[in-house]
Parts: sequence; C-alpha cells; structure tokens
Amino acid sequence: SASAGGWLSFYDTFLKVDERKRYAATFARILRSPTKNTLALSGEGNSRQAFKFLEISALIYTLAALSTLLSGSLLQELAMPVFLVITWSISLGLFYAMARRKSPLPRSSREFLVVNSYFMGYTLPIYSAIFLLQNASPVLGGLLFLATTVPLWIYMLRVHRAFWQLRGRRILFYLVVSSFTGGIVGTVFLVALMLLTQQDTYSSY
Repeated sequence: SASAGGWLSFYDTFLKVDERKRYAATFARILRSPTKNTLALSGEGNSRQAFKFLEISALIYTLAALSTLLSGSLLQELAMPVFLVITWSISLGLFYAMARRKSPLPRSSREFLVVNSYFMGYTLPIYSAIFLLQNASPVLGGLLFLATTVPLWIYMLRVHRAFWQLRGRRILFYLVVSSFTGGIVGTVFLVALMLLTQQDTYSSY
C-alpha cells in the first residue's frame, strides 16, 4: 500500500547501513542461544544499543502490521503504533512493579528496560514474519504461529526467571496478569478508535 511504501522509504533513508549490520549481528547472536545471549547482552549494560535494537524491530513489526491490517487513513495508520505503546507500557510497568517487590535482586528500571529491549527486539521480527505469512497463506501463517508460540513463551519465562531470580510459576503469573491488563486497555483504545472512525464515515454522508 501507499502508506507502507512511505514507511519503507523512511526505513531506507534513516536506517544507515552500519546500523543494519549491527542489528543483524545482534539478532544472529541472540538466535544462536536466545536465553543465554539475551542475558549476556543485557549484562553489558549498553542501553543505547539495546534501545536501538528494539526501535528497529518495532519499526519492522509496525510495517508488517500496517501492510496487512490497516486501510490507509491517517487515523488508522496511527492506531497500531499507539496500540503497541499503550499495551507495552502498561504491561511492562505492571510486570516490573510486581516482580520487583518479590525479587531478591535490586533490579533498576533501566536494567529492566534493557533486558526487555533485547527480548522484544528478538521476538517482534518473528511475529512480523507470522503477520506477513498469514496474509499470504492463512494456513501456513497459523501453523507458524502455533510452532513458535510455546518456544517464545519458554524463552520469555527463562529470561525473566534468570533476570529476577524468581520461580517460573511466579513469573508466569505476573506475565499473564500484566499482559492481560495491557491487552484490555489497548483493545479498549482500538474499539474507541473504530467507533470514532465509523462516526466520521457516517457524518461524511
């Protein structure tokens, strides 16, 4: 679509070649041993590199979502990025608050954001591929989703269990509660946006 083409132009213009190479190298490093290398990278404490890695992955994810889900109006183009920001912010904030209270390690919010930047930066391109494949072939896309869901959840549990030094059952509970809460708020936003879009459509007649 035209909107996706505009985002791709933005990507090509502002994402330098060396940044693409650095991003690919980081992704490949995590791919070799996801839990171990996610923790190793976060342990290096390079927040700028971590946030850049997440930024590029979020752009890739947004491009995939825009190309498959949205129809092109400005309001709709803004919906997915804002939905992600709302959902992630609430989910991460709530999870951090719950885990920090019980963890024997005094983890800072900066450390938490760094480890999640690598975790989410690794998983978002995978979900992007699922989006695109589902658009081309719903059956194959569905199979890929089923094949990756359990491994990605195991990866997430292992990373946070090691990071917080908490039991897996507690981490799972915190993740479910925080994700559910963030998802509800994000869904309310999307529903409100849909109603607003429909109202504008009817008023134009």
